[in-house]
Amino acid sequence: MALSTTHVATGSILGTGLGRKGAEVRWGVAGRMVVAWVITLPAAAAIGATTWMIGAGLNSLTNTQFVGELVVFAILVVFCLWMWRHSQKDAIDASNVTNSWDGEAVAAAEESLTADEAPMDDSAKNHQEALPQKAGA
Repeated sequence: MALSTTHVATGSILGTGLGRKGAEVRWGVAGRMVVAWVITLPAAAAIGATTWMIGAGLNSLTNTQFVGELVVFAILVVFCLWMWRHSQKDAIDASNVTNSWDGEAVAAAEESLTADEAPMDDSAKNHQEALPQKAGA
């Protein structure tokens, strides 16, 4: 059962890969998706319970109704800023989103070429030159 739009989107992509002839499914990626789906609900529950305990505990210690909420809010803002900074280390955009896949494809093609010892004929070279180039290449 899908719990979020992410579950729906990734499930539909996986289903498309399974349903098309000749399509390839990367089962390692699919396995990581399943693990993420399984831990989503318990992790959300644990985080929610922890933040509630911090907020309620601070409110009862200070005999107020807002100190706990402010502290929890500050913790979440700091965590969000840390997560955003961490995401900027290796920014992903349209020019590099498939780099790891392209590297696998290039390595497989080179391995195949080396194994076959077959040079590219003129028609294959012309076809390769006619292919659109990646942005920034």
